[in-house]
Amino acid sequence: MLFRESRGAVPTLRVAVAGLGVVLAVWFLISALPDAETPADRILFVTIAGATVLVTVAIGGMRSRVVVAPETLRLEFSLGGVTVWRRVVHAGDVARADATGLSALSAGGWGLRFLGPRRWALFVRSGPAVGVALFDGREYVVGTDRPADLLDAVAQLRQGPGR
Repeated sequence: MLFRESRGAVPTLRVAVAGLGVVLAVWFLISALPDAETPADRILFVTIAGATVLVTVAIGGMRSRVVVAPETLRLEFSLGGVTVWRRVVHAGDVARADATGLSALSAGGWGLRFLGPRRWALFVRSGPAVGVALFDGREYVVGTDRPADLLDAVAQLRQGPGR
């Protein structure tokens, strides 16, 4: 393994998002349950409130994973422990990698961000980022706590094990 990094949202964000979910669920129950006319309505309202809490907890538990092996670069994004996006890039597909000034704020926020045709950003918290461009025009921008290590690992990936 040339590089491995798993990053999660900062604890403050996790607590804030989960708290927001609970507040929204309680507000929904307080405002909707008194108007429920049937047991089915009550079950529906409680289900929606529970789903709201689960979704916000999953968002607060977002994680990114970057793994550079001798032949591949793997990028993953997960919500609440469930991988929702994964890309595997083969060594021969990588054109270049460099540090980028793109931040989570300029990309539109935290999470998996679509930046335009064939461009994606993966930020689960603020900090430095590395852009990896492929020969086919795709580009992935990845937030990392160790940009120099990631750049070195991608350079080794491009050189290949026997090149």
